[in-house]
Amino acid sequence: MRRATYIALAVTLVAGLLASCGGGGGDGGGPANTEPTADIQASRTYVKETVDVTFNAANSDDAEDGYAGLDVEWDFGHDGQTSDQGVVNHPFPSANTYTVTLTVTDTGGLTDQTTIQITVTAAGAPTTVVDTVTVKGTLTDDSQADDHVDVTVTPPGSVTQASVNGGTGAFGHPVTMGGVPVTVDVYGEDWTGNSDTSQVVITP
Repeated sequence: MRRATYIALAVTLVAGLLASCGGGGGDGGGPANTEPTADIQASRTYVKETVDVTFNAANSDDAEDGYAGLDVEWDFGHDGQTSDQGVVNHPFPSANTYTVTLTVTDTGGLTDQTTIQITVTAAGAPTTVVDTVTVKGTLTDDSQADDHVDVTVTPPGSVTQASVNGGTGAFGHPVTMGGVPVTVDVYGEDWTGNSDTSQVVITP
């Protein structure tokens, strides 16, 4: 009986030593936390004073916890105005250019920050509206089919794809202005993966 007691005591001592050393192996830690990514979506970047702009942080992300695990903080660049809502409507008080800052913080305390500029004009300022313009261009390839062109308009952020069946082909994309400047990004790619890009800003 005494021998059995000594063996049990020895096993207990060994188990205690392993526990104090962090177990029988491994590094004892999980994967490192990575920084989140802040992303701003705005309903418009040119606006009359006192008119709401909708800001949305939903495209922000975190590798560990996703968007749902992020704390959001907006700084609207005037009068100490802030918000902690993911989607928020905010007006600007007077004609000026405002820098809006979004800061996101993950559950591990890491942060990321991004900004967007909002240009505000006086409520009574005249606006010249160009209803529709057409962006035109060509995509040239030696002989192969399945070339394509992507046209992205911001705002509203629509994408139109035009196919060019080998050789040189033209494309056209109508753009509805709505009284604010728009940015048109054109991306062309041929069947081999060769590509080209261009950008134009259209002001009403």
